Amino acid sequence: MTTHARRYHYFYKTSGYIWQSRFKSFIIQNDEHLITVLRYVEGNAARAKLVLSSKD
Repeated sequence: MTTHARRYHYFYKTSGYIWQSRFKSFIIQNDEHLITVLRYVEGNAARAKLVLSSKD
């Protein structure tokens, strides 16, 4: 556990992970997976309500 994590847990009286797991990247193996990834990237900001539509 890092010093930052220890201080955070001490201050907020918590335990466990502060951040999610490490970044992972996977090679896109086929066209179907590519389409799925493109749809996710295209619509993710709109789903998170960061923009009004994916066109933004």
